[in-house]
Amino acid sequence: MKLLLLIALLSPALFSNAQTGVFTDARDNEQYKTIVIAGNRWFRENLRFQTSKSFCPNFNKNAADCNMGNYYSNSELNFICPDGWHVATTTEWESFISILLKSNNINAGLIKYDTSSFVKNHFSISLPGTDLFRDTLLQLVPTGWIEGDKMKNNGGLTLWAVDLPSRDEKYHFHIVKDGLIKHSHEHHILDKAKKIRKFPVRCVCDTAK
Repeated sequence: MKLLLLIALLSPALFSNAQTGVFTDARDNEQYKTIVIAGNRWFRENLRFQTSKSFCPNFNKNAADCNMGNYYSNSELNFICPDGWHVATTTEWESFISILLKSNNINAGLIKYDTSSFVKNHFSISLPGTDLFRDTLLQLVPTGWIEGDKMKNNGGLTLWAVDLPSRDEKYHFHIVKDGLIKHSHEHHILDKAKKIRKFPVRCVCDTAK
């Protein structure tokens, strides 16, 4: 219900003159498009920074798998973003999704929630007739995920999201063009190496950065 309230309060006018820019990561000189959304500065691209645990370039067998960003395990979330930035939180993602729906004139009455699941704090939102990948704000692209050392691309996008109140770093959003799921679970995250999943991240900072 919190999401519905945000949808009712936020206006598409927030994006009529959205501030965009470019950020250079001093660690590897990679450049990222950015945008300011509701007081936060977001990466408009998936992080590409390479670590000893990241999928690219360590485990990938196809260089093209890395074109749209890197993939990380949840154990890296505390330090993976550049200094002054952090992995987007569940609250920041929910705020963005609310604004996105409003900016596309999606009636909150069309949203259908499903909270029945065996995983922790699960909810899903069905948005029939929409296409979240047509968003021009964060420029979301369906890049799938990594399981073990294999690419799994089901036409969707999964992104890590840190939940600050619970300090749970297993939360993630599964996004498809007409809906999304948010939840946390241990299977395929705290699991055997061949099953552990790695997801992309979006980095966020406040507008003073």
